[in-house]
Amino acid sequence: MAQRGCDNVICLNETSKVVESSIWLIIGWALHYIPFFAMGRVLYFHHYFPALLYSSMLSGVLLNFIVNTAPATIFPQWHKMGYHVVSGPVSGGIVFR
Repeated sequence: MAQRGCDNVICLNETSKVVESSIWLIIGWALHYIPFFAMGRVLYFHHYFPALLYSSMLSGVLLNFIVNTAPATIFPQWHKMGYHVVSGPVSGGIVFR
């Protein structure tokens, strides 16, 4: 990680938290999604809702990580301005859609 410009402890801790939570969410998604392949009956939407919940949480974790770390890598000298440049359109697209 130090070769990519992430040499401080805060960045490494944040990355390890995101990786750990992502692994748990992928495991939860797999445990709720994969068993339905073995069923030989018709599956309806409500069978997939728990897996959808896990994939939605994983999307939120990854989007939060990207929005918080992308400005530091794209705009290293203007980190705070870069944060607002990236998070503004993302949150605006979600709210005003």
